[in-house]
Amino acid sequence: MEISGTFPLYRSLVQTTKKTSKDLTKCQKEFFVNSINKLPDHVHELIYTLIMHWSKENLDTEMTSERGVPLDGKFIDTGTVEFNFNTFPRHLKHILHEFIKLHMAGDELVGEGRSDVK
Repeated sequence: MEISGTFPLYRSLVQTTKKTSKDLTKCQKEFFVNSINKLPDHVHELIYTLIMHWSKENLDTEMTSERGVPLDGKFIDTGTVEFNFNTFPRHLKHILHEFIKLHMAGDELVGEGRSDVK
């Protein structure tokens, strides 16, 4: 996957979370893990793209596996990539947590039939 140019979603999440220096709380981590298992594949693909974009900007290429997967991600039998969220750098955890929060809030608004949500 080639990642180039600007990625407005990523930029917005970085800006929102840039002043965070503490790790996520236990409750925030549990929210993330419980929420991610309920998300459809296209949202998992966005999360993967966020991880790859963050990695491209913040990691040396030596920290990427020979298969091009950063942060000790591993391909599993289903053809998907599996990561250990707890080993991610703090800022990346905050970016992903914020994304999940926004996504879940958007789903709730759409589920309520709000027509002003786009």
